[in-house]
Amino acid sequence: MDYFQIKPDDRSNNAIIPQVPDPVGIWKSDKPAFFRAVAKDAKSTLDFLPLIEKPILMVSDAVKSIFEMYQSKMLFKPCAIGSIEQQRIEVYWLLQPRILDCLDESTEFYPDGTLKEIVLNKAKIGFNKIFKIDSLRGEYLIVDTEVLERLFREGIHAFKMIPVKYR
Repeated sequence: MDYFQIKPDDRSNNAIIPQVPDPVGIWKSDKPAFFRAVAKDAKSTLDFLPLIEKPILMVSDAVKSIFEMYQSKMLFKPCAIGSIEQQRIEVYWLLQPRILDCLDESTEFYPDGTLKEIVLNKAKIGFNKIFKIDSLRGEYLIVDTEVLERLFREGIHAFKMIPVKYR
């Protein structure tokens, strides 16, 4: 089984940026949240991407459904992202995947602590199919081939995939 880091597609010219006032505190509230969507050009069509990494990790309703099929014990919290000017609201899910200490000892780091080359330890991953890497800096959402293929079959492809080495 191969692994891939997935990231939001940076080719979109007008991807939304949710305005999240308190990314940490949002998990403490029991109520669903609404976030205002802003983009480079508020008058053009907004791109609601299936995966949003910043200011907080969130996925579309379709991605959530697929993730739930393949990985248990992930935390999801419903939210809505919308543009009042364009009269459009989409359902999203805040996501807290499992965080695994799964880096192989051959992983290389830059002097500032960010990962230079990710090398995963397959034994530490176990049967997990969707997870984040417990690292010093940065966000690294990893999926295996099976999850990636399912996303593609369902027509969800507006993200970048970066192959990740493993041993």
